[in-house]
Amino acid sequence: MHDPNLAAAQAYEEALVTTLFGPWARRAVEIANPLPGEIILDLACGTGIGLRLMSPLVGKFGKIISVDNDPAMVSVARQLYETIDNNHKANTEWFDCGAESLALGPNVLDLCTLFQGPNFLSDPQKVLKDVLFSLKPSGRLVGSTWGRIEENKGHYAIATALERLGFQPALKPFSFGDTDKLKGVFTSSGFVIETILTEQKMINFRSVKDFVSGVAAGAPATRHAISQLDGNTYETFFEMVEELLSDYSSTNSVALPTQAHIVLAVPAA
Repeated sequence: MHDPNLAAAQAYEEALVTTLFGPWARRAVEIANPLPGEIILDLACGTGIGLRLMSPLVGKFGKIISVDNDPAMVSVARQLYETIDNNHKANTEWFDCGAESLALGPNVLDLCTLFQGPNFLSDPQKVLKDVLFSLKPSGRLVGSTWGRIEENKGHYAIATALERLGFQPALKPFSFGDTDKLKGVFTSSGFVIETILTEQKMINFRSVKDFVSGVAAGAPATRHAISQLDGNTYETFFEMVEELLSDYSSTNSVALPTQAHIVLAVPAA
């Protein structure tokens, strides 16, 4: 039987992780600096790009606990991880549940990663307080979020087109675009922010059509917004997005400016 959630998770990996999320995950992992033997909690793991990047760094004496509230995402992450032929892979644990319901013991984690995830937590403060409880005193947390939607030109074009057609766009992925708001959720949960970076990357797709179809098939929030459109309205919507992105398009590709914030936080003394 066809599972639409599994199809969406696979589309997310194939169309968006390899292009959009992967480069940002690699940058966040650089900031996190996983070390051999560390125990890591990877919250909102999606299809496991963070796990795959961090596994060779922590090695077979380390462990990565991967958590996502979408069982289909976890299923794809497990399948992809199993295909890695490496005797030095990290040990793994898997949980397909909301981060709010995860219960780990005290002082067990060296690192928690939350890549493009804080905005999707139903209770960010509770989750971060639970992470703080489970971190070792020397532990650290690295989270990343998208910046303001206006600085993420592809998604801004999609949101603009939806609004012009009278449909509600997906704004939740960009709900921590304000760095003061982002800082506040960490500091109010007992963390001290060591570093907060705001960076830009140009992300390339073969065409506007590839970008929009990838988002429509796999993006966790935006695909639901686009699914409001019927066939005729979708054609109008796509033409609007194509026009809005014309300045970023060339014959062979579209280069989309993106912006994200990356936070490195540690337990308050």
